[in-house]
Amino acid sequence: MKQLTRLPSLSPLIRSRISTLQVIFCTQKKDLITRKCSDKSTYLRAEKTRLGCEISSRISFILLFLCFLATAAAPFSAHSAERPGYHIGPGDILEISVWKEESLSREIIVPPDRIITFPLIGDINITTMTVTDLRREISKRVQDFVPDATVTVMLRQINSLKAYVIGKVNKPGIFPIDLETTVMQVLAMAGGLNPFAAESKIYILRHENGVMKKIPFDYNEVEKGKNLAQNIILKRGDVIVVP
Repeated sequence: MKQLTRLPSLSPLIRSRISTLQVIFCTQKKDLITRKCSDKSTYLRAEKTRLGCEISSRISFILLFLCFLATAAAPFSAHSAERPGYHIGPGDILEISVWKEESLSREIIVPPDRIITFPLIGDINITTMTVTDLRREISKRVQDFVPDATVTVMLRQINSLKAYVIGKVNKPGIFPIDLETTVMQVLAMAGGLNPFAAESKIYILRHENGVMKKIPFDYNEVEKGKNLAQNIILKRGDVIVVP
């Protein structure tokens, strides 16, 4: 058998170069590991910052939205609280019934004097009464005849809410209104002013507490968005005069 030939030993120069390469490799590997750890740490910090900003942004949006709702609801609630309920007027049609008492069910047209008659309890003056007021009044009076009576009052038809327009408009006449109809809206129903109207001398006649009031209205100003407070909400029986 042949003897294996022993590899010659590495020269000192080669060993030195290998050692240098090993050191360089280890150093580069260490730097790479350090860079990876640093990059990961930086990424985690950036991610935390991003999440924090996103959460803060969402919280700010929610707070702004809640403030908007509060601001929007406040005037609406105030307006609703200040606005009076509808008062029953002449010509309105009411349906009144007492539960399990068919003989006490009635459909009533409110007469001009606003005094209605109901079985067992007689006459009721409904001047300034709302539907709720009338239900309470009937319930109180009918208790003497029908204990624990359940009374229902329904407003079947509104015929008394009307305003009048006369003078230099295209379609003068009588117009139905609601609890929020303004002067400009009724003038629009009347087809607007004709070319001969004195736009700055319009006025509204209103009968209130036994006194006739004259309320001035300047169409020119309101049309230009000025002095809008004079564009008042009309009441039952108001007369708009366009000279």
